[in-house]
Amino acid sequence: MEEENSQQFEQRVRDFLNNYGFENVGGGPKFRIGGIQVDACGGKDEFLVIIDATTTKSNVTRKITEMRGKLTKFKTFEVENDGVELPQYRKYKEILLAVATNSLINSETQNSAREGNPKVYIWDKHFFDYYNELKKLIKNFANFQLLGELGIGTNTSDTITFPATRIPSQTYSNIYSFVASPRDLLEVCYVARRESGDEKYYQRLVNAGKLNKIAAYIGQGKTFANNIIVALPKELAGQISFKKEFELKKIEFGELTIPKTYRSLWIIDGQHRLYGYSRVKNISERDLLQVTAIENITIEEQRELFIKINREQSPVQMDLLWDLYSTAEPNNEKTGVLSRLAKHLDTLPQFQGKIYYPLSTSKKLRGQISISKICNAIDDSRLTKGTVKNNVPNPLYDNDVDKKIKKVAKGINEFYEVLDNIFGSNPVSSEFYNKVCLNSAGVHIMLNLYSGILSVVDRSSEQIREIYEQYVRLLQEYVLENFQERKQIAEFLRSSNSKEGKRDKIDLLTEGINLKIGAKGLNLPRIPVSRRGEENRVISIEKNLRAYLDSVLSKVDPDWLKTRTPPDLYNRLRERSKGEDLPLRELLTLGECIDIILRNDNVKLFEERIKSTFYSIELFKEEMNLLKEYRNSVDAHDRMITKDKENIFLTRVPNIIESMNRFLKYS
Repeated sequence: MEEENSQQFEQRVRDFLNNYGFENVGGGPKFRIGGIQVDACGGKDEFLVIIDATTTKSNVTRKITEMRGKLTKFKTFEVENDGVELPQYRKYKEILLAVATNSLINSETQNSAREGNPKVYIWDKHFFDYYNELKKLIKNFANFQLLGELGIGTNTSDTITFPATRIPSQTYSNIYSFVASPRDLLEVCYVARRESGDEKYYQRLVNAGKLNKIAAYIGQGKTFANNIIVALPKELAGQISFKKEFELKKIEFGELTIPKTYRSLWIIDGQHRLYGYSRVKNISERDLLQVTAIENITIEEQRELFIKINREQSPVQMDLLWDLYSTAEPNNEKTGVLSRLAKHLDTLPQFQGKIYYPLSTSKKLRGQISISKICNAIDDSRLTKGTVKNNVPNPLYDNDVDKKIKKVAKGINEFYEVLDNIFGSNPVSSEFYNKVCLNSAGVHIMLNLYSGILSVVDRSSEQIREIYEQYVRLLQEYVLENFQERKQIAEFLRSSNSKEGKRDKIDLLTEGINLKIGAKGLNLPRIPVSRRGEENRVISIEKNLRAYLDSVLSKVDPDWLKTRTPPDLYNRLRERSKGEDLPLRELLTLGECIDIILRNDNVKLFEERIKSTFYSIELFKEEMNLLKEYRNSVDAHDRMITKDKENIFLTRVPNIIESMNRFLKYS
């Protein structure tokens, strides 16, 4: 694709303004405001937006300063093009400044520009990608989102009134309930989408397929029974009024009046329901949406409520939640710390631009690793914990969270740099690096391998890089021997989708390295394997138990995963299945399988088999509880297991495994 020159980019900016409904769009080499040449401008209401465009990223900071210095002359509204005066611009009263670039600009520069005086907006590649995508999704209703972001329409005296109830709240100032026309709401509602580039925002970009389904639903004359939840932000304090008509049991009935601006209401929950109407040709007067509005609520409180709704009540894209954790729960070891670490990793050379989270780009790019996947990989590999494999102290650990994040990210980047350098020396191993090491499943495997290496080497050694290189060269040898064909790499990845598959591959690569250490007689410590012997037999039982459950229960009810399992298990399996190319039943854990067997409406189906193998239901429960505990200790890499418990496992688990094998083979 031919690189865009400055004139082409300036024209693209002007086209963007036209597409977003701005009036009097102008600009060019001979276009001047207050005697100063202007690349692009466009008007809306009483505002004139003036844009300086550049295709050189390094010019952005300088242009921000220059734009601020030109404001006084711009405010003359004396506009001419090729020497011809253009009086139509004199109607504008306010100036908004922006610098446009076709490069990506970091959030620090963006925040500095917005928070300075006067404010300067940065329209970078991310901005244009986001708003072009939004336009495709919700058509001209996207205009209101851009106008709201720019603060256009805030000076209007127009208001909008809804018949409403007002309910006192211990948590918030007031809660209002009302019904409104979708058309009215589309004009005054704003959505704080992460993809727009603001760190504090928390929503995701709407989904085209979901919008189409909702539009089809509306087209059948159907309505929604549940409320859209919106915020009346703190910025509207003093501009909201409620005219009380009467009161009944502490609920006030009357009229709610709010300013009619492009962001009077911020959607917390229900954006798809509202924007489904953007695809309805004729919105009927009978089309009404129920709305719950919370008054005087900050963006942080909105985000907290959004997380609570989507964590506790309905599924939400996991990448969005992991993206939000970095600001909502920054010091939470299970969420925010991992999210911050992944984002810091995204700034380092080996991972820059390779980790997807909604704030980073409007949509996931080919080859990017999801933030949810890499956070789970870091957590499973114990790289932020006090100990790594075999309860060995973690050399990357630090009590100071900020230092720990930097140390772990630096360590991972350093290990991947060694992988990249050595694997890149051969086309076969280079393909393995790109297809596996930088894959969502593969990074899980590689970080666990790295954790294993950390557990046996002295991280403080001055030769640490050379030690990494020795292990990685052995891994490369194994890869060159076993992955000469592309289909072998494809099969490796396909069988790595499940949790069990990832563990198998960690062991496979680890044992491959260890065998070479032994064969070569190298003075290198062997990397611990995550499970052996009985552990593998338990995994096999888990797999066979899933198949057995399906063979029995599907005869009773083909939909048994929904109807004959504990409450919420089906929803948890669906959530667990995201990114996994497996039937839901294959995601059942050993504990879940046992709980299904012991469920009141299922146990009779298995009673004869249980009693023939374990003699009683009670003994079966006792043995299974111990087996579940042992299985969980495998998942936890044996951490926090006492010596007494380890002895119990050694003496009883083999017998339980034999009994379970008889149970599964019983006829």
